[in-house]
Amino acid sequence: AIYYTFNKQYLENAVGSNSLNQIEADPTIADTSAVDNVLSNYLITRATGLKASGQIRLVLTASKYTPITTNVEFVANGITYKPTRAYEGVTSSDQIVTGNEELIVALNTKFSFTIDVEATTPGIAGNIKKGSTFTSTLNNANVEQVIATEDFDNGKDDETNAELIDRLKLGISTANMGSRISIEALVKNNFPY
Repeated sequence: AIYYTFNKQYLENAVGSNSLNQIEADPTIADTSAVDNVLSNYLITRATGLKASGQIRLVLTASKYTPITTNVEFVANGITYKPTRAYEGVTSSDQIVTGNEELIVALNTKFSFTIDVEATTPGIAGNIKKGSTFTSTLNNANVEQVIATEDFDNGKDDETNAELIDRLKLGISTANMGSRISIEALVKNNFPY
């Protein structure tokens, strides 16, 4: 009886996932791969999530050479960020040679330099506010504090079945500058979020 109930529910979900009417009625039961297959008939593809990124400031107790490798992790609000490339905090502009060097500048009674970081996973959870503080796996006593210098607001979640169905209504129309719906379809095709 348990297997029969499970199989019956699975079949109902599978059948519902292949019907636009059923998907729109209850997008939560539809299998995402089946929804993707159905909507591919209308040239609609699911927008995948984006990783949040931004710039952080490393506050130093002294102005001295500070390397940051790509395997260092910075954590804020439970989300892990990594540098976009290897960085070297240097004390003189003469030491800037390859583009990986960042000049250490005075910051009140401390010193600092900035680096670019990116979340290791996509999603809006990676969006943080300017001034947020980070913990890090950096083993350097010279680094006193790590702070976001800007809002991280480009993290996006994967498009849900409900959002995909809403976009389908625009996708059926032509994507051009001919009418209001066509213009909206054109914009959303090029900028899903």
